Amino acid sequence: RAINEPSAGIQWTSGRRLTDLDYAVDIALLAELRSIRQQTVVRMAEEAAKGDLRICSEKIKEMQSSGQGDTQILVNQEPVEIVHTLTYYFLLGCII
Repeated sequence: RAINEPSAGIQWTSGRRLTDLDYAVDIALLAELRSIRQQTVVRMAEEAAKGDLRICSEKIKEMQSSGQGDTQILVNQEPVEIVHTLTYYFLLGCII
């Protein structure tokens, strides 16, 4: 399912917004504001629940740009860990 939210994602090119990057079984959601990241995760959890799926809060990581504080987003009412780098092993140890 697509997330059709005008404020979701980050500014990309020609007025378009990029909302996610898909890597095999993983998804990187993109948003400029913490509130939008939270809304996006809530919507994703709602859509997953329709198919009897659940987002595992222990496996989700949040990487923030500078100046956004240390307020964590919540998944299933549990805080998501904030990290400064991500290593994606499927792509031979690619550091994001």
